[in-house]
Amino acid sequence: MPGYDSDGDRVYQLIDCEYEHSRHLREAVLHATDSPSVNLTAEVRCEGRSDHQSFWDIDQPAVMTLERFFGGQSDANHCYHKACDRVDILDFDYMRDLTQVLALAAMDLLEVP
Repeated sequence: MPGYDSDGDRVYQLIDCEYEHSRHLREAVLHATDSPSVNLTAEVRCEGRSDHQSFWDIDQPAVMTLERFFGGQSDANHCYHKACDRVDILDFDYMRDLTQVLALAAMDLLEVP
């Protein structure tokens, strides 16, 4: 999922419902997105229909990042959970930048120089 950007808009979704216990994660990801080496835009949404919800249910911090899957933007991978979900439909530049956002956020959270 995080390697699919069918419309090339370079937007990813940061799923966060502004839970106080997750604020540090949200801020680290948004700060990393502002890095000059990253060519992405974050769209912050509140969705509780995926893996992160189980963490929120027990008051644990969590956020989720993915392509524009929620909200009807039609940028979701049309091959999601299907046989056509192959490596040749991925946008590796988009995936690299999203991976870089997460690495920079992790470094910030760990206070790595």
